[in-house]
Amino acid sequence: MLAGLGRQKDAVAATQEAVTLYRPLAQANPEAFGPRLAQALSNLSTLLSPLGRREEALAAAHEAVTIYQPLAQASPSADFRGG
Repeated sequence: MLAGLGRQKDAVAATQEAVTLYRPLAQANPEAFGPRLAQALSNLSTLLSPLGRREEALAAAHEAVTIYQPLAQASPSADFRGG
């Protein structure tokens, strides 16, 4: 939403805050909060790349995939979109 208003840096900051908040929750309860952390990381990746922060974007995307893989293996029919 912020990025759509031309406020990309604010969008990155808000998404980084979401990642920071979800990370300990996902560590404590991966099934409940892992998808939300992965979605926040995916969103962060999408926001960082157009700003030329491609290494950070790639790292966030890689972490998201790392979180999604075991969740998808445990529940192949689950839909994790939207966290």
